[in-house]
Parts: sequence; C-alpha cells; structure tokens
Amino acid sequence: MTRGGVVLAGGRSSRMGQPKQALLADGRTLVQGAVDACLDAGCALVVVVAPPVEASGWVMSDERVVVTLEDPPLGGPVAGIAAGLALVEQCDEVLLFACDLPGVAAVARALVAVELEGGADAVVPVDSEGWPQWLAARYRTSALVVALAGQPTRDVSVNRALRGLRRQDIALDDACLADVDTPEDAGRAGLSGLAESNPA
Repeated sequence: MTRGGVVLAGGRSSRMGQPKQALLADGRTLVQGAVDACLDAGCALVVVVAPPVEASGWVMSDERVVVTLEDPPLGGPVAGIAAGLALVEQCDEVLLFACDLPGVAAVARALVAVELEGGADAVVPVDSEGWPQWLAARYRTSALVVALAGQPTRDVSVNRALRGLRRQDIALDDACLADVDTPEDAGRAGLSGLAESNPA
C-alpha cells in the first residue's frame, strides 16, 4: 500500500490580511507543518498546491515534495484537490490537508491509526457539531478520482464535490481541527509572524 499527500496552500488569505501559509508554528510555516505531517504519516510523495514562487519560501526543498498549481489559479479548493490528485494517482491512498491547520500532526496520526473499512472511501474527522472535515481526511485515491471525474472543479464547494463518498467518520477534538482564517484565530493558536525566507 502506497500513500501520497496533498496540501492545499493556494488561497488568497483575504480574511487574514496576509499570507497565512507563511505563519509560523513552532518555527515552521503552516504549510511545512502539513507537509511534515504527511511525510511522518508515511507519504512517499507530497504535493503542495500553491504558487511556485511563494511556495519556495513556505516549504523546504525535499525530493519527496513537489509544488503544482491549479489551472486557472485561484480556482478554489476542489480545483486544488484535482491538481494535486493528478500527481499522486499512482498511490493507493492520499492524505488531504488544508494548509491552515496548526493541529495537523495530531490529525494525521489519528487518520492513519485506524483501519480503513472495506466499504469506506475515506476516513473523515467529524467535529463536535457533526460537520465532516473533508480537508483533513484520508481517502482511497481511486474513490477520490471517481468523485471528481466529469464534474466542474472551479469554484465548487468541497462538500458538494465529495458528499457522495462513503465516509468512515472518526471523532477528534475540535482543538485539533481548528483552522486559522483570521488574526484572532492565529493569536489563539499561538502562531507567530510570517516566515521571511525558506526555513532551513
């Protein structure tokens, strides 16, 4: 069984007012944290979906990590999933993360600790209000490919695109699943200022 990773990092960060991808958690950018979580979870290849120039300052150079961008850019998360998925289709399963999850390492460990049931297409965390966290989940790659085939991907909601998948839900603490969209979120998560250069 082979595993790949896709990290979505191509958004505008309009609510943050600055590129949240470059915010630092424990000395690493949020994007690097998601990449490291994928690698630690056994991903042979991790695809970062982001503008290549900016991504060079967010992610350390690693032969196991590639950067791509949805076409056209800024097409939304489903377009980003499709772009990343195209590069990990050879893997049996894929970890999919938005880049704005400070608790991504704990989420990744929880996702790979459970056995994917025979009839399930994905292991999906569910928050305390019952919302599936599609952008912090583990998928059978073939099921994800089928889910996106033949439908538009630009400016489509993730829930609409993936709701037909057979979910294997797991409950995780909301603190692990909390994302960072605003400066207030960043403050609560203890994030520091932007990375100035590619972390070494």
